[in-house]
Amino acid sequence: QPHVAEAASCPPTIRVTVAEFFEQPHDTLELHE
Repeated sequence: QPHVAEAASCPPTIRVTVAEFFEQPHDTLELHE
């Protein structure tokens, strides 16, 4: 089941991205605005 392997590898990366996104939410908002 390759899908399971890919899914297991995805969460960590997504969590890191989300963590970085929430660490600097004001910077992201300013850039978008």
